Amino acid sequence: MTSRNFRLFKIIFSLWIVFHLSVVVIMSNGASYFAKSMGSIYQYYSNQLNMNTNWNFFSPDPAQVMYIRYIVYFLNDLGDETQPSLELFYPKEKNQGSFGLLNRRHFYLSRYMLLSEDRLENMFTPWVCRNHEGATHVAIQTVAEKITPLEEIGTNSNLKTANSEEVIVFKKEFQCAQKD
Repeated sequence: MTSRNFRLFKIIFSLWIVFHLSVVVIMSNGASYFAKSMGSIYQYYSNQLNMNTNWNFFSPDPAQVMYIRYIVYFLNDLGDETQPSLELFYPKEKNQGSFGLLNRRHFYLSRYMLLSEDRLENMFTPWVCRNHEGATHVAIQTVAEKITPLEEIGTNSNLKTANSEEVIVFKKEFQCAQKD
């Protein structure tokens, strides 16, 4: 092999290495805006090598924040307040990320409760009533904060930052069991 051929081989091989590494980085994050826009260049090559799967190499979009907003009412037989109603949230740290084990349990339990009206009525409401002596009924709202996808922020010139929108998923009142 002559020096000219060897030099050409090195250049081609170097360009292939750069191309291959860019495929590894870009196609492993296939859900990103950049990967979607550059996909047509890399698609055939990445499909042949089975590198077209999304690994979420970089962080995925954040999950929706979900919590329970509830109001505890304290009424007498005539419907008058015996004490002021309380507006509370479960979990208490509704939109603060926490890595503590107890806080994670509260977040997971709130998601579990949000999936069923029966759970809210048969598990959550009695717990609230037990913890608030004299409570007569509980108004419950389940809230999910919808987060703007990153792709929409990148393409919409009006949106400069991620916004969240509260969506009330469920709203109902439950009676507390009266003690005899």
